Amino acid sequence: TVAGFAPRRWLDLVRKTQESAEDAKERASGLVGAFRDFASAEAAADDMNHFRLYLQSIPGHGELNDRKFYMQTNALGGFLPLTGTWRGSPRKKILLETPLGELVGLDPFDDELPAKHGLILGTTGSGKSFTTNYVLSNFLAESDKNHVVVIDVGGSYRKLAQSFDGAYLEVRLSDEFGFNPFPPAAQIMEKGRFDDDTVAYLTLLISRMCLDAGRTVTVEQRGLLERAIKNAYAKGEVLLQSVREELALLAQEHPAAKPFADSLELWTAGMYGRLFNRPGNFDISKRLVVFDLQGLEDHPELQSVYFFVIRSIIWDKLLDRGLKKIIAIDEGWKFFNDEVGAALIENLYRTARKFNGAVFSISQSPADFLETRAAKAIIANSYVKIILKLTKCHELLPQFDLNPNEIEAARQLQSKPGVFSDVFLKFGAHSLVARIEPSPLDYWICTTNAQDWLAEERLRSANPGISQAELLLKLAEGR
Repeated sequence: TVAGFAPRRWLDLVRKTQESAEDAKERASGLVGAFRDFASAEAAADDMNHFRLYLQSIPGHGELNDRKFYMQTNALGGFLPLTGTWRGSPRKKILLETPLGELVGLDPFDDELPAKHGLILGTTGSGKSFTTNYVLSNFLAESDKNHVVVIDVGGSYRKLAQSFDGAYLEVRLSDEFGFNPFPPAAQIMEKGRFDDDTVAYLTLLISRMCLDAGRTVTVEQRGLLERAIKNAYAKGEVLLQSVREELALLAQEHPAAKPFADSLELWTAGMYGRLFNRPGNFDISKRLVVFDLQGLEDHPELQSVYFFVIRSIIWDKLLDRGLKKIIAIDEGWKFFNDEVGAALIENLYRTARKFNGAVFSISQSPADFLETRAAKAIIANSYVKIILKLTKCHELLPQFDLNPNEIEAARQLQSKPGVFSDVFLKFGAHSLVARIEPSPLDYWICTTNAQDWLAEERLRSANPGISQAELLLKLAEGR
């Protein structure tokens, strides 16, 4: 039997099918001919390809279906996605999680980025400090050739320094440390020629020391400052007093140099001389160096000058092109809110890029940040933008190169202290929403929460002599 039929019955069925097909063709032919008698019309018989469709259903005969179906592109897009989620940098250094549960890896020094600079924005409580610590800790863990310098005014990076055996300096007006803003001649001269960016930076730094806020140097004054610096280097290693003496000599023929020589007295023989008019004695060989300027809050003019002196202090790191460097500036916008400060920060961005470095600016207020004169230069050179939850100022985000869809995505960001923080990331030409949901160990390395600090101190007291690594592991095990 075949398909449950006796052979004779099956043959009868095939014969009837053939007779039915021939009968249908004969009747169709008569109908087509009748159309010619109706106003010279023409008709065509079409089985709608049903027979071929039937045959193509047999396994291995799909090519027999030659019918084509046309569809507009915008409708086709609904069935066939033409774009997909960005997969991140080729080299995965920092991991984030997308809303779809996919992992995206970032490399702050991705070759795709024209410059490696970035900025981080987030309201207090959004996880801004945690996110910055998370980015920096992953960067440090990736290679011993990765170095970080942090300039802070609030103590948010003390634990990071402890965890990575870094140097943490709470800057105060004292004799504890000396900071010479003038690097050795060998570092700023090559084959007898000065590095123009370094000389320009030192010129601006001296003008910052000498001028009241809001004032700028004239072209003549800038030329005199540059001459004084180069003349001082021609006589050997340089201290601030050396430049003051050269300015005093120039003042004999150029009176415009005298106000600068007089103003530098405060920074050489006066109360600030013990900080800046002696050889530096701070070891910056550590991979992580944190400068906390909060102790200078009663001396805003000193705080501002010190901010830019740090660039000279870390010159050794900048000069070593074999190192990758991130300079993180947390709430530093108030230090470059005039023309001199703006010029200094622009110079820092330019020289850092030249020496395989990146500058990250961190702020909790987009409004405060945008009020600085250096804001446009910083944003234009920042190809990595990390936006956390903001309670206001979303209307300012177009000035950070976010389009309406990206701004709406930033409005929807959420955070849950101690659990996760959502971030909107713009990485070169790519943008996405991601979530930072750290492992227990990452959490205890990066947290800046006051209650977490108390828990850490209690565990430290209960375990005298415990190392920082052991302490973090115990805290992670209990989380």
